Amino acid sequence: MGENPTMPEPSTDPTTPSASNASSTPLTEAARPRPRDLAIAVRFAFAQLQQSQAPAMAANLAFRTLFGMLPVLVVATILTRAILGDGFIELVHRVIESLGLNSVSVVAAGATANQSLPLGAWIESLAREAATIDLSAIGAVGALAVVFSAVWTMVAIESSFNAIYRAPSGRSLVRRVLIYWFVITAGPVLFAALPIAFGSLADFIGTESEPALLVARVFSTVGGFVSLWLLLSAAYATVPNARVDFRAALLGAFVAAALIELGKRFLGASLAGSFSVSRLYGSLGLVPLFMLWVYLMWLAVLFGLQTAAILQGLSRGGRSLAASISAPDLFEPAEAIPCYSALCARFATGRGVSVDTLVRNCGVSAAIARELLSLFERRGLAHRIEGSGNRYAPSRPPSTVTKADVLRAGFALADGGVETSVRDEITELRDAQLAKLGDAHFS
Repeated sequence: MGENPTMPEPSTDPTTPSASNASSTPLTEAARPRPRDLAIAVRFAFAQLQQSQAPAMAANLAFRTLFGMLPVLVVATILTRAILGDGFIELVHRVIESLGLNSVSVVAAGATANQSLPLGAWIESLAREAATIDLSAIGAVGALAVVFSAVWTMVAIESSFNAIYRAPSGRSLVRRVLIYWFVITAGPVLFAALPIAFGSLADFIGTESEPALLVARVFSTVGGFVSLWLLLSAAYATVPNARVDFRAALLGAFVAAALIELGKRFLGASLAGSFSVSRLYGSLGLVPLFMLWVYLMWLAVLFGLQTAAILQGLSRGGRSLAASISAPDLFEPAEAIPCYSALCARFATGRGVSVDTLVRNCGVSAAIARELLSLFERRGLAHRIEGSGNRYAPSRPPSTVTKADVLRAGFALADGGVETSVRDEITELRDAQLAKLGDAHFS
């Protein structure tokens, strides 16, 4: 395994403004995700694929997509009839065309290429069957099974997105229902809206001449790509249970949409020459074909989300929000200072700090944020606000709290909860940090 790209490290000087004020001030224009950082983020995200669980999550999502596809189509048909009437099948057809599923086909044994069955036609037939299902005819148990299968698929998507963004779980039921409704109903509608608009514009221009035909093809390609880009951007911004910077979501979604576009252009041609599933499975070969395509699509989607998370991490002084899921939580003791600065900043506006606040604003993991707040409480630096759940505020005026005391709390957390005697070299470094801080206080 090659050496991973190196992320820029946050400043370890506890007296620098970036260390003390990074979490107490909103992201400025210069600190927001920048397109020029996209190449760095993509390179690091590719290296992270070798360590993270993205391939396993993509396989899990591919299985759940196959398992829950018909139930999701049934639920989506019922919910979108109020918006589109009987136009749901046309919507599915547009989505299939945009994803390039008609370019992937299976030729049955002994059949000619003209008798092949496109993957898109198979999915469209499933959508037509889903549109004819009457939930009242299958009974309460059947209706519950259909709804459960659809929700089960959506829960897997949300969990995977939270894992990539290292976001805590526990979103309220109302918010989950709204997000699931958006993904199942509004998502496909928005996805097909732009191709339909560009298609209408192409029809208006006409296809009588060669230039007009070229313009129509460009409109068709651009419409499908832009609609997929915007749909993924909306999903990246809303599904993770974290505060996602929309610019980072846009850039990450652009990467994912570009990968899916490349996949649909080359996958069909590649499989046509090298995939022998037709002779093995016959018409049932559409199932492994569909599984392969969905797996690659989910891998591209998760890769784009990981790119967005790394871009957002780069904009926060180099903190990587997309570290390996299985890696241990790492903590730099100097991070205690910006975390306590966030505590003071929220206190100044009459609000408390929760674990989620430190995760979003300071880039620490949920486990580290929980332990750090508990350590602040034990050392008399913070207290839990009564009647507000697990929210904390400073125990005394911030102007009376020295940064050296907070840094010592960071030392204690790094040592396992209690500051201990360590090697002489580390003791000298810690003494130098404390001497540099002097008697500096929080404001």
